[in-house]
Amino acid sequence: MIKAVDVSANCFFPQFAKRFSRFGFWRFLGAKWEKQAQAGWTVESLLSVMDRANVAMAGLVAFWASSAANGEDCYIAADELAPILKAHPGRFFGIAGLNPLLPPNHRYYAPRYLERAVKELGFKGGHLALHWFDVGPADKRLYPVYEKCLDLDVPIVIPLGAAPPRSGATTVAEPVLLDPVIGDFPELRIAGQRIGYPWERESVYLARNNPNFCIVADSPAPSHWSPDFVGFIKLGRFPKYDAGSDQIMWGSDFPMQEPDTSRRQLEQLGFNESMMAQLLRDNAVLIFKLDVRD
Repeated sequence: MIKAVDVSANCFFPQFAKRFSRFGFWRFLGAKWEKQAQAGWTVESLLSVMDRANVAMAGLVAFWASSAANGEDCYIAADELAPILKAHPGRFFGIAGLNPLLPPNHRYYAPRYLERAVKELGFKGGHLALHWFDVGPADKRLYPVYEKCLDLDVPIVIPLGAAPPRSGATTVAEPVLLDPVIGDFPELRIAGQRIGYPWERESVYLARNNPNFCIVADSPAPSHWSPDFVGFIKLGRFPKYDAGSDQIMWGSDFPMQEPDTSRRQLEQLGFNESMMAQLLRDNAVLIFKLDVRD
């Protein structure tokens, strides 16, 4: 069984849970999970489900959003997540959530904050939850962040698709809106999170045409992946010759999915062993420059 990398596990730990309870994310898990979601999941419980699914390492986002578009900030600072990464070497890697609207004189000004997170705290990439700031990916205010990612040689992860409930935003991250950014930054590693649902075809279009764009397949669950998306993974840009599996990274979106359940669903989609290795581990190792231990 392949030792996997889960590139998308949420930091809904008890010390952070109250900050995010007002988002109502527990509703996606069902009413029976309300108390658990509001209390949070311990690091030990996450490690346990990782072990059950043979997940060697998981990516944790020090998430940054707001209570509604351009509303009150709600975030986990990289400094708060760093002790968890340090306490469990080789099990987690950090992705720094960024607020792209803060001015240069702010302590969390995105480019400078990202540089510190990467160079001093060992984070492996940046994260832009654009819906919560009502900012599209091609907005020029984001270009300093993209330039900093290039300087640091780290990827930028951007949730794509429809605006999440309660963000208060219009849809600002339909996948095709990334097209000019990919053109302006051909060497920047861009990871489109959430597959771009419900516009998966646009994500596939971007991946077909741009080797620097990859897809974080963490939501919806594999059992709900569209035939177009599954077909791209198997056939890629040139059917029968070049699979698209080298541009997809698997994630569970824990606790929205259990990693072992997600893996079982993935195994039912008919991918060969080489494709499964790329989806579950190899692509994440290359894109985030990880050292995964067997």
